[in-house]
Amino acid sequence: MPTYTTLDGDTLDLSALTAPEAEYLGVLKVAFEAGMEWASFNRLVHGDRNPILEPGHRVTSAVASHPIFRAAQDMEDRLGIRQGEIGAEPGDEEQLARDPFSDEWLTIAEAAVAKAVTVQGVYKAIERGELIATQGRPVRVSLRSLGHWQVMDVRQAAGKVKTHAETSVELSPEAALSLRLQLQRNITRARRKQSAPESDSLVG
Repeated sequence: MPTYTTLDGDTLDLSALTAPEAEYLGVLKVAFEAGMEWASFNRLVHGDRNPILEPGHRVTSAVASHPIFRAAQDMEDRLGIRQGEIGAEPGDEEQLARDPFSDEWLTIAEAAVAKAVTVQGVYKAIERGELIATQGRPVRVSLRSLGHWQVMDVRQAAGKVKTHAETSVELSPEAALSLRLQLQRNITRARRKQSAPESDSLVG
């Protein structure tokens, strides 16, 4: 299941693309990874090959919020920064060093342990669109989206649905590294616990 993580740290779900959109994403990915010249990539984003642009190459609010367009613009920004065409912003360095298409996938139990929440809490976050997860069984959760999911203590404890507050936070490089290490430690402990053989109880 494909995802894309932007320079801002937002993880985009690319699993529901149409065939033309998926084909176009493949073209963008090849051009991006080949280091296409920034101006040429800009024309690729805003030209006839983009299947989601409105007639006249108009960028409406629906187009601007589409995951394909957001990923395309982010790739354009990355190329522009690397080629010295546009300036980087604070915090861009860490994301620039990472593959935006890379992700890891956790089980529901691993995701719950990593964030110290209940399994039901993870399922509800998926239902609300706060976490990206695979369809069908077994369900797997995107580690990238999990890393930016802010657990609300009141909602987790009371099971209430929070409707208006933001559920994603922008992490500093130090905080992001700390979170990744914490997630990895929690996941490792969970996997050890699941794989450990059960011991027979000793009676009197």
